[in-house]
Amino acid sequence: MEDEAAEHVIIDRFVVPKAAMPDFRTRIALSMQIIAKQAGFVSNKSYEQVGHNDESTYITLVTWRSREDFEESLPCVQTEYERASYDPSKMMESLHIAFDRGIYTEVKSQRPVEGAGA
Repeated sequence: MEDEAAEHVIIDRFVVPKAAMPDFRTRIALSMQIIAKQAGFVSNKSYEQVGHNDESTYITLVTWRSREDFEESLPCVQTEYERASYDPSKMMESLHIAFDRGIYTEVKSQRPVEGAGA
């Protein structure tokens, strides 16, 4: 059961060709600036794993106060993208970037497993 009051983390994973990385970094910075202005935004972090096959994996973690805050931000984010003449789907397609997203809920408490321990 999902706790609506629990923080939610949106984890986006991008596989980016080496040649596309400069354009991708510029666009992801714009996205993060827009997202950070939304109600319910808590934090964001980005990680990059440089590959040896001319592509890198880039992961963003954006934390929201609640899933509702995340969902309510989507129209505002889309409006800001339109103002900036930015279409993330077209950008990823034109730069041959693979993308997937996961939405995770904070686990507030965990009970120790009986018999487990040091």
